[in-house]
Amino acid sequence: MVIVNELTADALVWVPWLVPVDPNRATEPQKAVLAAATSAINPFFLTLLHDPESLAARGLLYRSVMAPETGLPPADREVVAVNVSALNRCIYCVSVHSRAYLELVDGARYLNDLFSGRDAGVHLEERQAALIAFAQNMAAVPPKATVEDIKRLKQAGVSDADTILLIHTVAMFSNANRLMQPLGAATRPDPAATGA
Repeated sequence: MVIVNELTADALVWVPWLVPVDPNRATEPQKAVLAAATSAINPFFLTLLHDPESLAARGLLYRSVMAPETGLPPADREVVAVNVSALNRCIYCVSVHSRAYLELVDGARYLNDLFSGRDAGVHLEERQAALIAFAQNMAAVPPKATVEDIKRLKQAGVSDADTILLIHTVAMFSNANRLMQPLGAATRPDPAATGA
C-alpha cells in the first residue's frame, strides 16, 4: 500500500488502520445508526461506527452543514472544505471535496494553483476569497481569525447566518480531518480491484 501525501483531485481510497465494524456483527445501537444512514456506508463510516452515539451526532451535523436548502451555495461549502482540509493536510478529504467542487464550477485552475502552492486566490471573486481567507484563519492552529475577517465577509455580501454556517463548516471539517488522519490513510485505488 502506497500512502498518498500530495494534494490532488484524483479519486483516492481511504484505508483504515483499525478494523471497521462488520455490519453483520453490529450491536443494536450500531444497527440503529446503520439503518438511519442517508449516505454511502464506507470504511470511514464503519470505523467511526465503533462509537455509534458520536457517529449519529456527526451525521446530523454533516447533513445540516453540507446539505441545507438555504445558506452558502454548495460550491462555497465545497471550496471551504478543500481549503480547510488542505491546511490540515487531510489528503483524502481534499480529494473528495475537490471533485465535488469541480462538479459545480470550473475550478481546475484554482485547484492546480492551490495544490502547487501558488497564490490561488487570484482566480476567485472577492466573496469566495473572503470566505476562504476566514476559513483558513479560523482553521489555523492557533486560530488567526479576527474581526477584520468578519468585516471582509460583510463587505463581500456574506450574511450573518451564512457566516455562522461557514464557522460550522470549518469546525466540522477540522474535526473530520483530525479523525480521519490518525484512523487511516489515503491511497490510490488498486488497479486490479478496479479492472484497470
